[in-house]
Amino acid sequence: MNQTKVNKLLVVVVVFLIVSLTYIWFVRKEKSGIPSTNTSVTSELSYAPNEWKTWTDNFYTESSGENFSYELRYPRDFDALGGESAFGGFIGTNYVNLAFPKDAFQTPKTNYGEAYLAISVGTDKLSLDGCYENPKTGKQFSDTELINGTLFHTGSIQDFAAGNIYDSKIYRVLVDVRCLEIARTIHTSNISNYPAGTVTEFDQANAISVLDQMIGTLTVANSTKTP
Repeated sequence: MNQTKVNKLLVVVVVFLIVSLTYIWFVRKEKSGIPSTNTSVTSELSYAPNEWKTWTDNFYTESSGENFSYELRYPRDFDALGGESAFGGFIGTNYVNLAFPKDAFQTPKTNYGEAYLAISVGTDKLSLDGCYENPKTGKQFSDTELINGTLFHTGSIQDFAAGNIYDSKIYRVLVDVRCLEIARTIHTSNISNYPAGTVTEFDQANAISVLDQMIGTLTVANSTKTP
């Protein structure tokens, strides 16, 4: 065998070894759980529902003898703000705000601000009379959605404040003498506030997908206390 053929054979062997070793490295990397350097936003949102926590609130109306409660599940790393720290509702009293952690959606750099669900309950006359009214337009909600046996009236609003945009979808239902509201909000800043090319438009679909999964776990229960 002449030298030229030997050299070609050696090249083929070397290439084969490189390809084989590269393949083996990738296989071992996947099995060992080493994170990929090409992590997308979607992979950051792979929450396992079986590891979620549960938020619940219970109410009792002495005048009617009604017991009312709701329950909602959420990812364990979410920020849960209850009581006086709760915010984000459009009616009555805020009871809880369940938000993505502050370090969510860091890569790539976008105009993302925050994303959360807010639950509030209104018992005053204004809240009860306007339970099914859009807080922005005053018009009746035109859509409904059945969630675990409870029919909610729904509508969307958009607010602007100092270069910030708040896109919200509102779900409301009258239960006994209460208007229960759950609001899904995505807060972004105006993309024109940034130097051209420094940030990209936040893809809301990823955040909405997780928040909608949470809404899908919402259960509402009410019963009358037996004298």
